[in-house]
Amino acid sequence: MHISDEDDLILRLSNHDRAAFEQIFKTYYTDLCKFCIKYVRDEQVAEEVVQEVFINIWERRASLTITTSIKSYLFTAIRNRSFNYLKLQLPKEQKKVDL
Repeated sequence: MHISDEDDLILRLSNHDRAAFEQIFKTYYTDLCKFCIKYVRDEQVAEEVVQEVFINIWERRASLTITTSIKSYLFTAIRNRSFNYLKLQLPKEQKKVDL
């Protein structure tokens, strides 16, 4: 995707353009899920993490600031959300061991 196309998509997204959001979703969803699985090691969890990121983007679309490419932004968001998921899972795993 070209920079001008990305800038246009970001602008349209910030103007509540559902078609722009759907284009971003359809373009990146599958690759983001594959990337996320490398961290969370569970396909269903990976899909949920990716969906959460997209929900967050849609909810914050009016105030969202993307200073990199959309792709970089999304992959960074997925990595960070995956780490957050893993941090929350660690105490649960420790409780299982204690039982």
